[in-house]
Amino acid sequence: MGIRELRNSLSAVLRELRPGSVLDITDRGEVVAHLVAAGADRKRTRYQMMIEAGDIKPATAPAGWFPAWPKSKGLPLPPGTAQWLIDEDRGE
Repeated sequence: MGIRELRNSLSAVLRELRPGSVLDITDRGEVVAHLVAAGADRKRTRYQMMIEAGDIKPATAPAGWFPAWPKSKGLPLPPGTAQWLIDEDRGE
């Protein structure tokens, strides 16, 4: 719906919106906003709406897929790099 049309009939549009429905607002044919009716879908997050709109894709890797950080030996860097500076700073 165009901005001018929405402005001229806002009360009627708001009465007709159903809970959870989305109305695209356009300016010169380009969508500039989404009017989302309160109701059943109020718990949807912006993230979920962006996925549904195709703006973003959800992560596919399972949570915790990255390797564990080494706990005993400090940073895994080759000798002569920042590891040397860290060791020197610690007095090791």
